[in-house]
Amino acid sequence: MVSIFLLWNIVYLLSCDKRKWGGKTLLYHHIVDKFLFADIKNGYWYLWVLAIFTISERLFRLCKLKCWVQDVALALGIYTVFCFLWKTLGIYSSLVSIYMCVLYFPFFIFGYLVRKYNLQKKLLSDNVFTAALVGFVCAFYLLHFSGIVYTVSNRLIVPLCGIIILQRIMVDREGRHTILDRALSFIGIHTLDVYVLHYFIVTSLNLQSIGWWGMSTSNDLLLFVLACVISLPIAYMTIAIGMIAKKSELLRKLIYG
Repeated sequence: MVSIFLLWNIVYLLSCDKRKWGGKTLLYHHIVDKFLFADIKNGYWYLWVLAIFTISERLFRLCKLKCWVQDVALALGIYTVFCFLWKTLGIYSSLVSIYMCVLYFPFFIFGYLVRKYNLQKKLLSDNVFTAALVGFVCAFYLLHFSGIVYTVSNRLIVPLCGIIILQRIMVDREGRHTILDRALSFIGIHTLDVYVLHYFIVTSLNLQSIGWWGMSTSNDLLLFVLACVISLPIAYMTIAIGMIAKKSELLRKLIYG
């Protein structure tokens, strides 16, 4: 999968005017820099982060006692290590996307602990759902502030409440067969196609101007709606490309392993 992203990036950059990059040397340096010293890594950062999270999960399995205090303490310790590496290693932390680990580890470990201690039903209770709704609205309002309030609201409270709300909505819609449910189910079945191939389509579109406009005008809600509208045709296009690619046995093994 990584080789596919690398190949696509090379083809894309070689198609650009070399004068833009100042010749071959700077062009190749740009290719290496985008893949090694960038947290996003042109879309495949998730592979690195998932590998690191999987390794960290092994530490929890080493603990024989099923004690939530011990697990929470271990999670805080791992998260502290991620933060320390991100602050001290500088540009070298981007080699394995440590910044992304800092952003997404709380949600990964939240899901792991919920599953480990069978808390799914409690998360679906009316009290938790109501608290998540109220917390989401309050935290969304706090996004207009700056400093630590904005950081905690944006990186922790809003996403966490959103996860709980969406989980409740999805569970309540189980067994329904509306057009929306069938569409979401179809995309869910082909999630791997969307993840692997969406990069090829996204890089062919100029979406940055829309993002800059939304951030500069503080139209966060409108930007979210536009993102949902744009993501659906992109998802279906990637699924269609995946279906065509799977007809070739060689491409299927090369892309999907």
